[in-house]
Amino acid sequence: MSEMFMSEGFVRRTGSICLAILLLGMLLAHQTAAADSNFAKRAETMIQGDPQGTLALAEAELKQHPRSATALGFKARTLLTLGRREEAEKTLKRAQKIDPRNAVVQYAHAKYLFETGDHPGALETFTAAGKTDPQFLWAFMNEGALAYQLKDFARSARAYERAFALDRNNPRAIFSAGLSYQSVGTMEKAAAAFRQTLEIYPDYPEAFLSLVSVYDAMKDAKSVDAAFRAEIARLPNEPAVRMAYAGWLLRAGRTQEATMLRLQSLPSYLVNG
Repeated sequence: MSEMFMSEGFVRRTGSICLAILLLGMLLAHQTAAADSNFAKRAETMIQGDPQGTLALAEAELKQHPRSATALGFKARTLLTLGRREEAEKTLKRAQKIDPRNAVVQYAHAKYLFETGDHPGALETFTAAGKTDPQFLWAFMNEGALAYQLKDFARSARAYERAFALDRNNPRAIFSAGLSYQSVGTMEKAAAAFRQTLEIYPDYPEAFLSLVSVYDAMKDAKSVDAAFRAEIARLPNEPAVRMAYAGWLLRAGRTQEATMLRLQSLPSYLVNG
């Protein structure tokens, strides 16, 4: 047989070696992804309150995994938080060369774009990070905030709803969705969002006052009344709620009720003095 043709044994051996290399590559990729995931969870927990600790954590991770785009992304994010923009830019460029489609890298890039004044670019990049990692809560929170700032209220509401779907105990996400719905004029959705906020966190005065203002805009006096009465029953010793209710009653022409509520809201030393 011609030497141009490989023997069956050679093919079998070569195939086994290729398979082994492929399996080893898959195993290493899986281990790297698992390490990245564990590191990302720890870093995300720390970054809000301890940027210096997060930076130290990222640098320690990079000593073990110098080509970890995730670690570089967190390092860039932290450097931006610390105001070290030039270092952040260099770190970000390194991360983008390794893996430009890494969600943490995209998020860091979005923060960089925002800080350098490219707000539309930052918005698109926050959106890209959320598409890359649909579990990335802060990508959706920042997309929502920036879309609201740029007056794209429908997009803002969608992003905040995505964030709330990821964290049902996050009153800020659903409250912000309510503000976006209110800004675009979708009052029923706004009211529903504010009610959900208060179910999660009853002591959220902004959500309560926003709910009342939406009911008022909808000309739903019955719901305004019910909301104020329920809040007064919940907080009987809170004069600010009574005064707010009195103000609404006065605007509604219910002067006598408003006056009585205002008297009830005066501090006792004035009443007794």
